[in-house]
Order: sequence, then structure tokens, then C-alpha cells
Amino acid sequence: QFKLEPFALRHAMLTPPELQKAVRGHYSRSIKRHLLSTLGSLQALGNPVGLLRGLAQGASDAVAEPLEGLVRTVEKADASHLADGLQRGASSLVQNSVGGVANSASLITNSLSNGMSNLAFDKEYKLKRAEKRALSSDRDNQGVFG
Repeated sequence: QFKLEPFALRHAMLTPPELQKAVRGHYSRSIKRHLLSTLGSLQALGNPVGLLRGLAQGASDAVAEPLEGLVRTVEKADASHLADGLQRGASSLVQNSVGGVANSASLITNSLSNGMSNLAFDKEYKLKRAEKRALSSDRDNQGVFG
């Protein structure tokens, strides 16, 4: 539900341009806040744009790579190029499909986990969970950057 916060001023002495600027600023901030929460909810759906992009890339490669292999086969009179093109196209389709679905499933699971954690009213549990995530993040960074 898209609901903007009401604009309210008390005892303000503003010129019309100043009032216009204040109203525009208030509603711009309100819309930005709402858009950020909407983007967060898209992540809860598992990044559908990324999933579709991966599926489209895989499908495109599944068609283009065998065609490229067929062209090379005709040019060089060697059927192995067609087999290579089929293998590359099928591999790309599987990689992009599985990768997109796995990424979406991971994001959905993470969103569910965070939602369930927020439902817990145990402050100690929330603190321990945050500490574990921070330690895990630090270890991951050390493996990449250390």
C-alpha cells in the first residue's frame, strides 16, 4: 500500500517559493523511503529481475552457441564445432537457470529467516544472532581479502 505521510507546518512564515520547496522536499523524502521499502520487499521475492535476466541469458546462449557451432562446422567442414556449440549452449542454460533459482531461493530463505527472527521477542537471541552474522561476515571477508 502506497501511502504518503501528510505534510504539516506549524506557525511558519514562508514565501510561496519556500513553501513549494518545503512541500517538494517532504514528499520527495517520503517517496524515497517508500521506494526503499518496496525494493526490500522485492528482495523478499528472491530478486525476480536477476532470475529473469539469468534465464534469458541462458536461453539466448542455448540458441546462439549451437548456431555459432553450426556456422563453424560448415566453414571448416568439422562436425566437432557443432558439438562444442551444443555443449556450450546447454551448459550456459543450466548454469544460468540453476544459478538464478539458487540465488532467488537463498534470498527468499534469508528474508524468511530475518522475518522469523524479528518475530522473536527474545532480545538475547537477537543479539546472539547479530553477533554470529557479524563474525561470519568477518570470516568471509578475510577469506576473500586476507
